[in-house]
Parts: sequence; C-alpha cells; structure tokens
Amino acid sequence: MFKMPYNEETKEIEFKSIKTFSNIDKKTIYDRSMEWIAEKFGSLESVLHYSNPEDGKIILKGWFEVYYRNDIETFFSIKKEKILSVKCNFTYVFTIKDNKLKMEVIDIKYEYYVPYILAGNLYIPSYTYDGPISALYPITNSESVEWKGKLNLLDKTTFYLNSYFGDVERYIKNKSTDYDL
Repeated sequence: MFKMPYNEETKEIEFKSIKTFSNIDKKTIYDRSMEWIAEKFGSLESVLHYSNPEDGKIILKGWFEVYYRNDIETFFSIKKEKILSVKCNFTYVFTIKDNKLKMEVIDIKYEYYVPYILAGNLYIPSYTYDGPISALYPITNSESVEWKGKLNLLDKTTFYLNSYFGDVERYIKNKSTDYDL
C-alpha cells in the first residue's frame, strides 16, 4: 500500500520535496535543474513557462500517461479487470535558495478520453474532459466498483511524481560524473 501525500489542514493532495545539497551552489542547482527538464521533457519551449535564475524560480507544465488497473462491469454484471490509461497534466515549480531546492507539483488534472458510441441510429462522438486529482478522493464517496480504479490511479500518479523528485536530486548530485572522460 502507498502513502498518499494528503495535507489534513488544506484537505488537498500535495506533492512537495525539499532537498539540501552540500557543496552545491544555487547556480549549479539551477543549471542542473534546467538540464534535467530538457532531458526529461524534451524541448524547453514546449514546457517551460517561467525561468528566472536570479530569483531561483522555474515553472513548467508537463504531462505523462498513467496506466492503471480498474474493474469494469461487462454484460450480465460480470466484473473484469482492465488496464486503462489517462493523461495526467501538471505544473512543476522549482524554487532554489542558497543550496536548497524545493520542488512542488501543483494543478494536477487528468484528461479522460471517452470513445464514441454507436447504437443503431444513435451516434455520440468521442470527447475528452478534464478532472482534478481532488475529484478522486475521498475514494469512499464513489460507488464501490470505482474504488479499485481510483486507488490504483492515485497510487500510479504518486509513484510517477515521487520518482521525478528522486531523478532531479540524483541528476544534480551526479554533476561531477558527467565530465568523467
């Protein structure tokens, strides 16, 4: 089971990490963060929304595909496990002060795709809609058939976002090994 980063005071899920780097200055943390962003997300022009090295602030918008398990009911109320996917959009905020880096993931939204329906003469076209991560909890506010899917989606999202925190930290710390020739 996973531990969801839920803040009891704000009643929100908060993804935040603060790292201290001994013997690494603000400029190096900033530069290495920008390098990591370029490697992880590709073109900076498509994801970078704000960058100020003097203030130590970087804001980017990104997304990743989340694959999760869910039970669905088929004809005759037979439950079947299925792997679904959803696009997770988010804003990543880096704040650098001295030798510390605070990383926050905010504004997390899922982009759900609903395929078209064709039944006789009835045609409903496919569409997408956005839903905030807060719509998934409390899990028990939804029908019990939805619990497994919502819990698995939150688990996978938590795993992906927390792995980003670890990746950035490792990348910053491994600067010296980049130039081993």
